[in-house]
Amino acid sequence: MLKDESCWRMMQRMPAYNCIKNVNSEFVFVTEKVAALTGFDRPDEMLGLTDASLRCKAAESAEEFIAQDKSVMEAEKTIKIAGFDTYANGEFKMVVGLKSPWYSAQGELDGVFIQCI
Repeated sequence: MLKDESCWRMMQRMPAYNCIKNVNSEFVFVTEKVAALTGFDRPDEMLGLTDASLRCKAAESAEEFIAQDKSVMEAEKTIKIAGFDTYANGEFKMVVGLKSPWYSAQGELDGVFIQCI
């Protein structure tokens, strides 16, 4: 999904937790920070998976996360998110951020861009 190498590198360097999901809420781009937070060694291990496959207790919130994705895609509007979950290594964390529609170069809805701190 991120074909431009410079864009990919920029996303990896940002201090936030960034990922992109397709219209089926499957991960298509994940930063190293997101992978580590959710129990994966490498971002590519998450590609094609949904929140239900996270390797931490946050997977128990998958239905809520996917409902948020659907809301963003149906309304084609950004929403604010906030929540507490237990992530990899038992880390209990408050996550706040935004979920926004993600569009293809042709302007078609491709999924959801998620940015959290």
